[in-house]
Amino acid sequence: MPFRVCRTLSDQKTLCIFADTQCQVGEWECDDGQCVIGAPCDQTSDCVDQSDEAVSRCCELGQFVDGTQCEDCPIGTYQYSLGQTSCITCLQARYTDTIKSVSETDCKGMLSTIVVVSVRM
Repeated sequence: MPFRVCRTLSDQKTLCIFADTQCQVGEWECDDGQCVIGAPCDQTSDCVDQSDEAVSRCCELGQFVDGTQCEDCPIGTYQYSLGQTSCITCLQARYTDTIKSVSETDCKGMLSTIVVVSVRM
């Protein structure tokens, strides 16, 4: 039965994950197929295999998995998928002006510096 799990991110946006599972509404499917009541990433391991607290599942959009922890994507990069091990670099001559960007639309054009030299004779 399809279900969704939602959580509010630090920027007050809500992230929902939709899944097709055998679990009932209000249950979470662990990686081993076990259905448990509870939510992922709540710092309480509900799954026997502890997959509900796996770093790859608990990083937010705009973050990547670095070994055993979540890291924010640095300026000039973004990440729109969960559980990734790197961020995506903006196309050449584009950048993000904040860390933890979540979309390619966050990449902006580089500001050009125009130098005007005035010579008096």
